[in-house]
Amino acid sequence: MILIKIFKALGDETRLRIVRILKDGSFTVNEIIFIISGRQSNISHHLKILLDAEVVESKKEGSWIYYRLSAVFRSSVKDWIFTFLNNDISGVSDSIGDDRRVDVIYQKRKSIAMEYFSSIDDDDEKKLFSFMNSIFSSADIGSILSGKFDTIADIGCGNGRNLPVLAQYADCVIGVDSSARMLQFAEHICIENGLTYKLEVADITELPFMNNEIGGVLINMVLHHLAVPLVALKEVTRVLQPNGKLFLVEFLPHHNEGLRDTHADLWLGFTEDEISGWVKESGLDVLKTEIKEHQGYRILILIGQKPV
Repeated sequence: MILIKIFKALGDETRLRIVRILKDGSFTVNEIIFIISGRQSNISHHLKILLDAEVVESKKEGSWIYYRLSAVFRSSVKDWIFTFLNNDISGVSDSIGDDRRVDVIYQKRKSIAMEYFSSIDDDDEKKLFSFMNSIFSSADIGSILSGKFDTIADIGCGNGRNLPVLAQYADCVIGVDSSARMLQFAEHICIENGLTYKLEVADITELPFMNNEIGGVLINMVLHHLAVPLVALKEVTRVLQPNGKLFLVEFLPHHNEGLRDTHADLWLGFTEDEISGWVKESGLDVLKTEIKEHQGYRILILIGQKPV
């Protein structure tokens, strides 16, 4: 019965375009209106049909509501539908224009964090990482690590506070951040601690590594800054070695909208199912999840592994 509802809902070009742009991410109504170039009443009508058919679902982020593909849709017909939608014979109009406008939204989101971390001064840097350390400290990071790696990368390493801990588990640590300013702080920490290290200015969605190059990856409190977390996790999967491990730490949903202003957060946390789903969809196995509470925030710890 659910498949009949889904296919009926997809019997409209505008709704197919909406589904297509939601493949990897989520958007507000206003963002969808911009991408599809439609009227609000028209887009809202189509979203209601897609919601009723369980093709999409809504997620409240503070005062904002985002729409994304539902778990039901992803687990049933997503792969088949997108094989069709990505084919030239699909007949969906203006897909190139839709993709271009999606990229405009993503670049706007990305610029929020970039501008914040690129302009941060010494005092704000200390305040930021004092806050982050109170939520999940370097000692906490050490408690979730295991194994020995030739290389382990801290992606979104910020000021490098966790690199000395990672160095206990790897021959070489790599700090990756999109902000050259942050890596200046990280280099000071690496030199001060006598680490064997590399630092790379790079976006998490375009990592400067070959396929299967990195033994382990830490992503600590990074996903909530990213325009499209799933795309980033797919890139991490690409660079991980077979049997390589992902150590991921992230906020579960919270209501502190002030973090958008004070720390350039895009998202107010994610559910365990969301994060686990992204990790699996990116091609990793989920080995373990654990939830801890620090300073009133619930934190998800996830360990993933790339299959051989």
